[in-house]
Amino acid sequence: MTSSPAPQLIEHDDALNQLVERLGPLPAFALDTEFVRERTYYPAFCLLQIATDDLVACVDPLRLRSLEPLRALLMDPRIVKVVHSGRQDMEVLLRYFGQLPRNLCDTQMAAGLAGHAEQCGYASLVERLFGHRLPKTHTRTDWSRRPLSPEQIQYAGEDVAYLLPAYRRLETELSEQGRWDWVRQDSEALLDPGLYDMSPELAWKRVASAQPLTGAALVRFKALATWRERSAQRLDIPRNWILRDETLHELTLSRQGKDAELPRARGIGNAAQQQLLKELRVVLADHPCPPLEVPLSNWPRPDPAQKALMAKMTGEVRRIAEQLGIAPALLASRRDLEQLLENPASSRLLKGWRHEIVGLPLRRIVGNTATETGHG
Repeated sequence: MTSSPAPQLIEHDDALNQLVERLGPLPAFALDTEFVRERTYYPAFCLLQIATDDLVACVDPLRLRSLEPLRALLMDPRIVKVVHSGRQDMEVLLRYFGQLPRNLCDTQMAAGLAGHAEQCGYASLVERLFGHRLPKTHTRTDWSRRPLSPEQIQYAGEDVAYLLPAYRRLETELSEQGRWDWVRQDSEALLDPGLYDMSPELAWKRVASAQPLTGAALVRFKALATWRERSAQRLDIPRNWILRDETLHELTLSRQGKDAELPRARGIGNAAQQQLLKELRVVLADHPCPPLEVPLSNWPRPDPAQKALMAKMTGEVRRIAEQLGIAPALLASRRDLEQLLENPASSRLLKGWRHEIVGLPLRRIVGNTATETGHG
């Protein structure tokens, strides 16, 4: 690949309309986003980069009146939108447009299924495919500050400039291996709105320390996690600025919870802090602590038979992945295996391309184990 076109900064409505006209007839274009989130709950959308074979555009949502002219293109199912590790990009676009783009292809997923690293970074992929080393000078830049410097614009442009060539090269390689449809299926999974459901009532599921809890302790934990998430959304600050996960867990199992022992939330004034403490006291009072504090060492240990079954399943995933020349996690994560046992109907291992490749072999292992132990 030759050097990429010089990026064009789009910060006026007429330039945006011209860009839309150029993109309209194309079968595919690449996109990326820049945002900041270090001090907020929601990502602050700062830049949208778009690339075709002969143009690279950096579209500035902070200077334009609206990006609405792009909506029809993003939602057009006939146009492939190429991204790399696009989950956060989809979250940003969903929050801005209120809907997710259509027809997505993620080159990180494609790279993994082509035998590259499981989560191959964009810069690594560009260097491997094209021998070009991308600069890292602006990896921690504040994209919300204006004006953007020429160096920032150049950096942002290169972040998207090589996506279409990478997409085409990976498509050719994986089509020859019969795996391109795998990429399409996994990429389309990023367009499931459920992935981006940040309902406070579901917040407890995103905290690893919730897994060993049961009964009254789990009820209290859910209430605390819901309150923390709702508060973080209202104040637009990171949830861990209110309570860290470990503090959330400690409050769940502690009977004390005095005001003096509660940490001060970051990034808010005294009035907001006092309101948080008032709300937290109500949550703690409405959901009493379990009768006995449960030391970590006394939590239920995994059933030996279940542990042995998981080991067999993990070994089978590794065997199949080795045959395919890909990372085992691309076939099935530990959570995928647990879900296959807990609720097969909802398991992604029994759907799409994974069904025959890995789902059926795992079901045979589960069935054989059940027969051996007299449970099937």
